[in-house]
Amino acid sequence: MKVNLKIKKILVSAIFILFATVYSFSQDLPGNTPDIQTLPSGTLVIPMDNTLQQNSSGIFNLKAYGFIVELLNHSYKVKWIIKTGKAKDEADFSVFAEKLLPTYSAASLYNFKGGPFVIFPADSAGVSSYLENYNAGLAATEKVSMYRITTSVSGDVRYNLYKIPRIAILNDGSNTGIHTAYMTAAGIPAVNYTIRSAIGLTNDCITFASEPHISVNGPWVDSIRLYVQNGGNFLAQCHAIEIYEDATAGRFHATNGVNAVNRVASMANAVYSNPDMAFAQFEGPYNAYYKGSIRNWEKDPGGSFVNNHYSVIGNTAFPNMIGASVSKLKSGEGGLVFYLGNHEFDDLTKQEVVNGIRMYMNAMLMPSGFYCNYTIFALLPVKLEYFQAFKKPDRTVALEWLTSHEEKESWYIIERSIDGKNFTNIGTLDINGKKGVGQYEFIDENPNNGINYYRLRIENVNGKIFYSHTARVSMSSDLAKFTLYPNPATTFANIQTGLSTNENIQLKIADMAGRIVYHQKTTMQPQIKINTETLPAGMYWMMLIRESGEIIKNKLIVN
Repeated sequence: MKVNLKIKKILVSAIFILFATVYSFSQDLPGNTPDIQTLPSGTLVIPMDNTLQQNSSGIFNLKAYGFIVELLNHSYKVKWIIKTGKAKDEADFSVFAEKLLPTYSAASLYNFKGGPFVIFPADSAGVSSYLENYNAGLAATEKVSMYRITTSVSGDVRYNLYKIPRIAILNDGSNTGIHTAYMTAAGIPAVNYTIRSAIGLTNDCITFASEPHISVNGPWVDSIRLYVQNGGNFLAQCHAIEIYEDATAGRFHATNGVNAVNRVASMANAVYSNPDMAFAQFEGPYNAYYKGSIRNWEKDPGGSFVNNHYSVIGNTAFPNMIGASVSKLKSGEGGLVFYLGNHEFDDLTKQEVVNGIRMYMNAMLMPSGFYCNYTIFALLPVKLEYFQAFKKPDRTVALEWLTSHEEKESWYIIERSIDGKNFTNIGTLDINGKKGVGQYEFIDENPNNGINYYRLRIENVNGKIFYSHTARVSMSSDLAKFTLYPNPATTFANIQTGLSTNENIQLKIADMAGRIVYHQKTTMQPQIKINTETLPAGMYWMMLIRESGEIIKNKLIVN
């Protein structure tokens, strides 16, 4: 009897473990089990739809992906909300929320679509400041929006994201510029991706690898199979689909491979299969016949689909056509192989093209079997607390940054750009190598007319490189400086701008250590009064931050 009871206990435990394993990782496959959680009031929402997260052209703002990666880099816990069983473009949840950034709007009822990301109140300390700093380096047309819900609501949590993405853009086909362009468009920090061969991929901590166009078979196919079987996620695009799928070591999606057909697939006849899968989180159409040698494909008629294959893009006029698909080779996290048609997505003025980049970014964020947090942080020679650039009254540009940890034998290279993409070196500063706080300033004596973009390239003797976010300064502003009076101040100070544009601005006061001690959102007026009676006596920086991200500073003394 005791033996039977023991056997029963073992069987029950085994069944429970099996169920838990299937439940924990069924999120990657159609028919997954919902994970309904209460999103409490105060939860922050990063919208991922074309209405609440759009740029000035009315197109989805890809920079939202860059901010999500920044949050993961700083150990924030992010939840990806995707409603199980939803139809194409159906809301994932609807709730009253107030818009926090980049400009404030009072609470209203919003429909959050396209797989929004949320941060619970208990995990949200400092997120608003991170987004303000992130947005400061972006053009006014690209600033990321964030909302805060004002009443609790139920949400279907598809993934709890906590792993830092570490991306390998593979150069076995010498077309890395295609996928690095996606990284730039989405604002993915340079520290999160590298360019390398697929060979030996399992020896490094890489959560996601992607191969753009490649036309030659080789040992990289075997390397990718080993990498995926060990929990890595992999995406092949355009001709890389045929190379990886039709190789003997491939066959990730079908037993006999696939055939490129390049059907002239009208978007009016598009079929968006499995719209509740993470890979398919985008709103609006996708062009499955955009450009390239493999835009869409079909399974070889003599074979069958394998490895839990499913499609996310099809067409009613061509029932067997596929424009994007997924397979899963292993249980547990990761082991995913994504195929994405078209050579590249280079017209960011068209939503049906931008949605191709969205699918790439969705694949990049899906959980992997590799855990790379320590590897990523090992790449950082410093811990950068803030970095900002602002125009001075003499029309030079001051760059200031603060660190809380620095490695010895490292240095800062200050870089400038006129387009935000191509940067040149304008100066170098050695790192102090202190364990405590390090403060730095660099003056650009000869900024370009118009918009100037600045970033820090941080290097050490081991060849490790880290880039700061990008700061933006306009040298064609109608406001080069402002005056403060009375200064010294006691209970109040007036900011005199001479402008009355009703532009949304932010006013911040920072102490000499860089800590923000006052923050107010208002509109541009000729004179703005601020309260200083709660500030301890001392010297401060008064900062006026414009919608463009431009920061104008002046010294304030409080008695």
